[in-house]
Amino acid sequence: MSLSLSLSLSLRWGGGEAAWSPASLPDLFWWLDATDNATITYGTPPSVATWADKAGPGPDASQVTAGNRPVVAAAAINGLQAMQPDSGTAHYFNLPANCFDALTAGEIFCVVVRSDDVTAMSLWTIGGSGQAEFYSFSDGNIYEDFGSSTRPSSGNPTADLSEPHIYNVIATGSEFTINIDGVQHYTRASNTVAWAAAPKLFNNGGGFIGYCGEIVMTSAKLSADDRTAVLDYLGAKWGIAVP
Repeated sequence: MSLSLSLSLSLRWGGGEAAWSPASLPDLFWWLDATDNATITYGTPPSVATWADKAGPGPDASQVTAGNRPVVAAAAINGLQAMQPDSGTAHYFNLPANCFDALTAGEIFCVVVRSDDVTAMSLWTIGGSGQAEFYSFSDGNIYEDFGSSTRPSSGNPTADLSEPHIYNVIATGSEFTINIDGVQHYTRASNTVAWAAAPKLFNNGGGFIGYCGEIVMTSAKLSADDRTAVLDYLGAKWGIAVP
């Protein structure tokens, strides 16, 4: 953790008082934390059968087929363990069918690092466009449909996606925005909210090879202060600089 990030959290969240966590968020829906061993059920270690939600209403991520299970990798991001799907389309988690359907909006944060910055990789199947999501595609562009009936090309990010980042997507009935480490990458002032009927984590067309440390999702767009709180928390924990 950098000194500036440590001071930021200390000043915002009271120094020696109990550390802030996503549990404080209004409308917290889904929280996966790879550092919390109590939420991880192994098949044959280090392969993971279930990665349980910490929020309460959100879905557990699971994989019944041993050969398709992601693994826990020690000291993967900032010295912390993270989930590692390391075999492209073969390693992924299933989520319960239609588990997002009741939501009329959503905002998600994902601590993620790809194995390289050129291969087409899919982070999840969550959105309802019916097209494969890519973080990013072989052309360098991000194609994202989280909480949306369409999947725009949001362009080629300036960030090197083979480095750890906080990937943040906002989807409401009037907005679709992508931020990387708190900096806007893409936005549009229109959206039709839609969700995948058969959602997955790490598998949507391209599969994913890399590390995922933590996912935080709310069932509404956050206020600017709450978004800053999440960014400060994730940035300090995972060693990622944010504004």
